[in-house]
Amino acid sequence: MIIKKVCLKNFRVHKDREFEFKPGINLLLGKNGTGKSSIFEALSVAFFSKSPRGTLNSIISKDGSKKAQIKVEFIGSDGKEYVLEKSIGQSKSSLYSKDGSLKYEGKEDISEYIKTIVGINEEVFNKVIYAYQNQLTDIFSKTPAERKQLFDRLFETDVYREISDKLSKVQQSYEKDLEVNKVELEKIKLELESEDFANLEERIKSHEKNLEEVKNEIESLRAEIQNLRKRQKSLEDIIESYNRIKKDLQVLEKEKEHLNSKLDDLNKRLEDATKAKDIVEKTKKGYEKYLELEKEVRRLNAKQKELQEKKREKETLQDKRNELEKNKSLLESKISSLKEKKVEIEKRIAEKDEKISDLKKEIFKLDEYLKSLLDDQSKLSAEIEEFNKKYEELGKLKVELQHKHIKISEEEQLSFNRKLLEDEISRLMRRKEELEKNISYEDQLVQDLANLRARLENIKNVSRELSSGMCPILKEECKNVKEKGGFEVYIVEKRKIEEKISELEKSLKKLRIFKKEKEELEKNIKEKEIQLSNINLKLEEIEREKESIKSIENILKTQNYEDMEKIKKEYEEKNLSLVKQISITKERKNSLEKEHEKYLKEIGDEDEKLKGINEKISLFNESFEKTSKELAQVGKVLVKYNDIEKDMESTMNSIEEKQKEMDKLRKDFDLYKKFEKEAQMLEDILKEVKDTKKKIKENQKLSSILEKELEKIHNIEEIESEKNNLVVEIDKRNEKLSELSQQVGKLEENVKFLVKERERKERLENEKRELESKRNFLEKKQKLTREFREKLRDLGMKVAHRISDEISNLSTENYIRMTGKVEMIEFSAENDYEVILRNVEKSIERTFSMLSGGEQVSVAIAIRAALSKILSKSDFYILDEPTVNLDVERKKLLAENIEKLFEDVKQVFIITHDEEFTHMAENIIRL
Repeated sequence: MIIKKVCLKNFRVHKDREFEFKPGINLLLGKNGTGKSSIFEALSVAFFSKSPRGTLNSIISKDGSKKAQIKVEFIGSDGKEYVLEKSIGQSKSSLYSKDGSLKYEGKEDISEYIKTIVGINEEVFNKVIYAYQNQLTDIFSKTPAERKQLFDRLFETDVYREISDKLSKVQQSYEKDLEVNKVELEKIKLELESEDFANLEERIKSHEKNLEEVKNEIESLRAEIQNLRKRQKSLEDIIESYNRIKKDLQVLEKEKEHLNSKLDDLNKRLEDATKAKDIVEKTKKGYEKYLELEKEVRRLNAKQKELQEKKREKETLQDKRNELEKNKSLLESKISSLKEKKVEIEKRIAEKDEKISDLKKEIFKLDEYLKSLLDDQSKLSAEIEEFNKKYEELGKLKVELQHKHIKISEEEQLSFNRKLLEDEISRLMRRKEELEKNISYEDQLVQDLANLRARLENIKNVSRELSSGMCPILKEECKNVKEKGGFEVYIVEKRKIEEKISELEKSLKKLRIFKKEKEELEKNIKEKEIQLSNINLKLEEIEREKESIKSIENILKTQNYEDMEKIKKEYEEKNLSLVKQISITKERKNSLEKEHEKYLKEIGDEDEKLKGINEKISLFNESFEKTSKELAQVGKVLVKYNDIEKDMESTMNSIEEKQKEMDKLRKDFDLYKKFEKEAQMLEDILKEVKDTKKKIKENQKLSSILEKELEKIHNIEEIESEKNNLVVEIDKRNEKLSELSQQVGKLEENVKFLVKERERKERLENEKRELESKRNFLEKKQKLTREFREKLRDLGMKVAHRISDEISNLSTENYIRMTGKVEMIEFSAENDYEVILRNVEKSIERTFSMLSGGEQVSVAIAIRAALSKILSKSDFYILDEPTVNLDVERKKLLAENIEKLFEDVKQVFIITHDEEFTHMAENIIRL
């Protein structure tokens, strides 16, 4: 990956900046606080939405801005050019390729795609590729557990442990399943061996045979019952027919009586209807005349109502005319009053306009004066800022000088400690030489002891033979051995040898103590030499600090640091005076502006009032004209209603005359209305009389037919007796059928139960086979899981060792290039990734915490470069203040070898305040 351009807005100290980068080494040179590191913090935020220095909201400039913006142009690992834009404060992100083939929006989509085209994840970027200033060595100074967790994650070997842990739970679940399987299998075996399943097939066949016999008997019985029921049904149909005919004859008799009664009633009604018809014909003429008069009265009443309504309308119009004349007079008064108010407001507005004009002139003069004061303040601020920067830098040098004086104050104590260590090492070396001299006799003593033990064994064997008086050579009794006491001689010799052996063993024991003491001495000497080496390094560093102190003192002296406090106070007094003048001028200006705004507001209010008055005048004029027109219109309409009272009197007289005529004809009208309905029913009654006579004849005819059919059924009592006997026979057979059905039910239940038992047995046997098969399967899975876990753990360790060995080799090469020292870096996964610097020639090894600050930085850069090469596909690296704690010589070596160190990396960024790297950079950006 190649970073081409980074654009920042409101990002920490960068208000609106753009930085262009090139392949090769890019040097960002500038003092502390100029925002060098912020550029690469922006890369972390853009690519991974994380800042190594705090929350995302903390990176927005502290000048009131609500959002920060980052734009990065880069070439991805696929060779395409991309543009990544991110907004902090609005949570907006977009990524698109310059050829237009791709576009992503939204945090999640971008984050996933970034990992693909950049070739690294967030942790590799912030822990390996880029370390914020003063954090270069942090990842190597962590606790063993923290280091292991971090590097296992970076090397992605933690996945083996995680999978193994998950598989452990799987393995445990298999073990639980096997236990459950065992219990279930035992339970099924016991159940299959129970008495419930003994002779099951024989029992089923026996019950099925009995069931078949009973069912056959039931079928035979049902056939008998069916035949009996057919005969019963035939007899019941005859009885039912006899009863139905008798019932029908009774109904016909009642119907006949009803029809005769109805005929008598109809004849009476016919006589009344005939009389009513005669009365209606006599009164018809008077009735019709009455109706005509009634219609005319209704018409005259309606006309009278209309005339009354018009009279009310006339009265309403007269009231309206009076109201309009009153309104017209009131409107004339209001219009006159509003015109007077309008003249007064226009006068007040003219006075305020004049005052506003005067205020504008005075405010303009104050603006010009304030502008000149602010220019003076701006110039003074620039001078003060330049002075403060210089004063602050010299102040830092002063503090640094104090620290260096404190540091070199340790020189005397360190020299004294060095002398003590050198004397102690000399003493320990002398003691070691003495011990080595004594230890050199060990081989001879061991040989002498072996010889003496061989002699002692030989004497023991000879003494056993001589004690019997036998010659050890001839194997026969020897007179000389017996007489001269040869056996006693050997006894004395044995004692002497045993004493010598005891003395030699004591000497050898003492030598082993010397050897142990020698080992302790060598360990002690090694530790003392390391301490001495560290003291020598610190004394060398103090010598360098002395040179640095002289340089700083010369700078402070040439810059007149002591006089700068007085100059600072003078600047502050000037600035304070200007601030007071600006404040007074602003207050005066604000006061005038407020007065100006007050007059403008008052004019606005007056304008609103004037506008309101004009609108009201216009409205009142409109209302006045409208009222005048409406008054004229009402006058015209009222003329039409002049004769309304005369018309009403004439109509009322006509109504009274008609009413008198109607009273004379009232009797004829009432008689006609009373008998009209009854007279109209005459035709209907005649028809109903005819229909009733016809129905009486039909009734007589049907009764005759039914009586003849009834005579045919003469033996009804015998039929009923036979039917009752059949019912008894059917009941007996039904009882027998019920008993047999119950027997069938019991037999079927038994067969059903036994069949279920057989099915249960088959099911249990199937379950047993399945459980046995499942057990075999679970045992195989358990074994495979255990073996796989073991292989995973071994594989994880092998991968970690291989990566750490490769990093150790690469970082050793890098360290030798940087420092010129032939020392080996050991970075071992076996020791929880502890960093050890080993001097093979001097047999000295030091852990990371024992190294000086400069050595720690050198070792950290060497390992980080190796980590970047192995873990990253991005082909770029960032060094933030890599010269921290490095002496002049190491700085030069690092600058000379930086190109070799990163010769395989396409793009390197070095953030520094040190000019040492300028000669080898392809691109230099000064901040």
